[in-house]
Amino acid sequence: MAGTTAQTRDNQTADRFFQSGTALNRVLTEAPYLPRCSDDKTATRVRPREYAIRYPYMQVNRPGFVSWLIFDLDHTKAMIWEDAGLPAPNLIVRNRQSGHSHLYYAIPPVCTTEAARSKPIAYMKAVYEAFAARLDADTDFHSGPVAKTPGHPWWLTHEL
Repeated sequence: MAGTTAQTRDNQTADRFFQSGTALNRVLTEAPYLPRCSDDKTATRVRPREYAIRYPYMQVNRPGFVSWLIFDLDHTKAMIWEDAGLPAPNLIVRNRQSGHSHLYYAIPPVCTTEAARSKPIAYMKAVYEAFAARLDADTDFHSGPVAKTPGHPWWLTHEL
């Protein structure tokens, strides 16, 4: 019975990828059309985004744009943002075994190509570094290129 409940919850989470206005829908629509994805952090496969969400790891930011600031927490305090006085993330994607998490913050897309303006990039980086310090996040992560796929059954996903 517990497996059935978990399966129902996972199906409901997957359905939210296609519900307009949800954070999971934004993950899907802002992802590259052909993101990197796989069953491990190497993300060696390239698949259409509708298929990539079926893999536990996928590329969520498009090349040349950052739409999500993602923080890799190598500790079990997924709610540390409350203690740090930071705004709530849009998504918390937690490893069911270790308790380690990725916190997803949706931002207006920032162009990061060579043709981009430098001030928005510098501002985004400053925000990222300040948040990472207060969240005690992995400073080598830098929002990817691949992250835990929100809504995948391997992870416990919370939309806030």
